[in-house]
Amino acid sequence: MKYILLILLFAINGYSQHTERLKVLVENVERDSVQKDTSFLKNGNINYLEEKSFYTFEDIIIETYSGETKVFYTNGITARHDMQDEFGHWLWSKYYNRKGILTKEWVVTKIDTRAKSLKDFFSSRNHLDSEKMIKHYHYSKKSDELYTYKIEYLTSIDGVNGGKVDFLNEKGQILRTKILKQRKPKRD
Repeated sequence: MKYILLILLFAINGYSQHTERLKVLVENVERDSVQKDTSFLKNGNINYLEEKSFYTFEDIIIETYSGETKVFYTNGITARHDMQDEFGHWLWSKYYNRKGILTKEWVVTKIDTRAKSLKDFFSSRNHLDSEKMIKHYHYSKKSDELYTYKIEYLTSIDGVNGGKVDFLNEKGQILRTKILKQRKPKRD
């Protein structure tokens, strides 16, 4: 029941990570189709589940990954579980070890665009700005549970990456904070 409610809220309000500028730019864009795909390993277990969205813009077919993606280890345990919006922008992701224990998760808290037109929007991803939070987990033998040992707060604004990293103890107290130098990513 919770999942149905979440889907309805997304359908009504869109994604909370999206800024008004992004929502306005794409409000009249409609998908042509959605295709779900499943890939299997040699042992018969599922390798991955994914979804793709297709759009037609100025007589060009645009294809992007969207929706839920799951990647599995050969033993059938989930290795990664992701969610992307209908345009292929990452919303969140969870990573698991081979025993199925959560090791890292991240969520994009803000997605914005500097695109002035849909042509700019569909032609590249260089117009995107975002804020993301990544939590890293360790297992504590003392408490017999996972705890967050590192939280990254990352930004990508106008092509410049930056942010900070908090390192925590098992009680959730910040031990130290590292400010990341702002830098432009290397392009191929």
